[in-house]
Amino acid sequence: MPVDRFFLDQEFKKGYKVVLSGDEANHIAKATRKLKGETLSIVNGRGALATCEIDSIEKKQVTVSILSVESSSPSGNRSILVQALPRLNRLDSIIEKVTELGVSEIVLFPGERSEKKELSEHQKKRVHTVIINALKQSGRLYLPKLSFIGKLSEYKRGGLKLYGDLSPSAEMISSVINSRCNAVSFFVGPESGFSENEIGILKSMAAKGVTLSENILRTDTAAIAAISIIVYLQGDFGKR
Repeated sequence: MPVDRFFLDQEFKKGYKVVLSGDEANHIAKATRKLKGETLSIVNGRGALATCEIDSIEKKQVTVSILSVESSSPSGNRSILVQALPRLNRLDSIIEKVTELGVSEIVLFPGERSEKKELSEHQKKRVHTVIINALKQSGRLYLPKLSFIGKLSEYKRGGLKLYGDLSPSAEMISSVINSRCNAVSFFVGPESGFSENEIGILKSMAAKGVTLSENILRTDTAAIAAISIIVYLQGDFGKR
């Protein structure tokens, strides 16, 4: 994790004072043992990184003054993971890794073969927390968008659409993506894969079946591999 980086969802301006609360304030006060007058960095997930000086550390909040702000323009490319709900331990891994790799958006839905059909509000909050922690860990400046749909057929994004296909005739993903593909959605099924009905839905969307590897990949491995390849082929690998 970049040293002393924290998250605050608001605009930053040099000279302004801002307040961190909740988990971020607790981490500053107890985990890092920061003191008044020391510096830290905060990121807002909107392309801004602020260097700040600590003004005060109280029980439930930390007040800082913004010394400087660094901004970055977003990429014009979109890499979207459309993931059928897997088991929660696999979901955490997927969310964390694709965020670190640079995914633009994560869309979750209950697959027809998903063991888990919905997330509680607490579980949705946990997913959002995993994304924020991965943002700070990776040094990214833009927070991926997170959304939920009720079923696969509700997905309406444009651009190139791909899904994992185990058939021998499926092309390698690298043969269908290049730097001009500025919006790519990749669909991943749950542990038991897509149903025949869902494959039909994907084909009706003009989604193309591709292969990621000669090996059979688990749902979490497939999601991570796909986003790695897409971000790299779009020319965004390593960008913040």
